[in-house]
Amino acid sequence: PSHDLTFGKLTLPNTFKSAWIIDGQHRLFSYFHKDVEIKYRTRAQLPVVAFENLSHEHEANLFIDINSKQVKVARSLLLELKADLDIESSDAKQKLYALVSKIVLELNRDRSSPIFNRIKTEQAAERQGFIALPQLVEALRRSSLVGTIDSKANILVPGALYGNQDTASTVDRAVEILSNYLRLFSDGAKEHWDLRDKRNLPNDAGGHLCTSLGVATLIMLLDDLVKYVGSTFNIRFRDLAPNDVVSHVEGWCRHIVDFFRDPSYEEILRFRIHRGSQGPHNGMREMQAIIRDAE
Repeated sequence: PSHDLTFGKLTLPNTFKSAWIIDGQHRLFSYFHKDVEIKYRTRAQLPVVAFENLSHEHEANLFIDINSKQVKVARSLLLELKADLDIESSDAKQKLYALVSKIVLELNRDRSSPIFNRIKTEQAAERQGFIALPQLVEALRRSSLVGTIDSKANILVPGALYGNQDTASTVDRAVEILSNYLRLFSDGAKEHWDLRDKRNLPNDAGGHLCTSLGVATLIMLLDDLVKYVGSTFNIRFRDLAPNDVVSHVEGWCRHIVDFFRDPSYEEILRFRIHRGSQGPHNGMREMQAIIRDAE
């Protein structure tokens, strides 16, 4: 059907206050950031919805409607999209983010994974999944397990989990290693692992390891152990088979397994008090202390 559409070139007068931005000023201002190259300012398209001759009252009402009724896109959905869109990106940072997102999503899909169907995703059924996707992605990204970024060269420097062929081989290798590693805890401290995110009470200790914070902390611990064992014993983990990667850190992990076989309320609280972006890192420090005390 016809909507009486016409196309043309709109030219704004070179006059102060000839137009007002009701919402989205930050998008426009980003074009004038010092890190934005000139070519993007002149070539990029910035879609707008324009209105003519609105009263100030109408402008104010539009602003209120936009900012009170719009629905924010869930971060987990953005990570799921990036896992597919940026997996072969020429930008090293984008590629790393996509890779770690893909790996975590595959850990949730792989039936042999100790966290199979336990990650909360946009595709998950209601009430299915209790582990936060963003927290695991961030822990894996912050570690050097998949790789690190050489910003000057814009390259991804491979880590212990990186494959020797394409990105698919990296995902497969990483999922196998992480599954084998997490299985040390899900099997070794099964009763605690199965508590999941159960509330921690003085007379009834709750769960920790199989939670968002717990799994993220275990990822940080693996990164730390790989660095320590690699530098101490001159082992190049990237050259090892997946089973051998885990066998080289298993001895230290046994101390953590023993700790969580029958932890008290106070011992669980020792880990649960760590919150925010530094929570997994601080939890990893607690695990280091347990290993040192046991050695």
